[in-house]
Amino acid sequence: MEKIILDSVSTRVYKSLKNFILAKDINGKINQEEVAKNLGVSRTPVMYALNRLHAEGFVELLPYKGYFVRKYDAKEFSEILEARLLFESYGVEKIIKNLSEKDIRVLQNFIKRFKKYYEKNDIGKYRGLDISFHNYIINKTNNRYIIKEYKDYIMIPIVSSGFIPPEISIKQHENLVASIISKDLKKSKEIIEEHIKSLILK
Repeated sequence: MEKIILDSVSTRVYKSLKNFILAKDINGKINQEEVAKNLGVSRTPVMYALNRLHAEGFVELLPYKGYFVRKYDAKEFSEILEARLLFESYGVEKIIKNLSEKDIRVLQNFIKRFKKYYEKNDIGKYRGLDISFHNYIINKTNNRYIIKEYKDYIMIPIVSSGFIPPEISIKQHENLVASIISKDLKKSKEIIEEHIKSLILK
């Protein structure tokens, strides 16, 4: 029973920390004592959460210094964006080719939720939804190697180091979904490129 309780608390702390990172509420070094105090928990679930975030690539552990939000330099970021453009352009091509009524409903629902989080100014949930949206497109490639490379080596750096102001990205998402539903591949790829080039290294 004690392990179940610890797992439950650790999961809650993990989700909170991840949300803080996505919302850019945490930058640089992560103060474990401060996190524990703010969330009303001991340091043990914070350590569990940080280990999980470290395994996922959101944070890095520096010897004798502690955990830090993972950052990427300008050259790394540029190369990641180039790879992202290739992968997402292919993802858009595949989803348009095999577009189903379910895809249309899912994409339209993404837009509704984007608007809801934007209106509430909930940046953490907005950015979390952004990950799900782009993962949905990539999953439509039905290529497990592309999906793994994208999630492990492209999306995490984008989330932890990149940023598009929501007032810009929400319109781009709306335009992308509209072009996908109308099966306009050329327009969809243009919007993907515009969207990716809008990313700012933070």
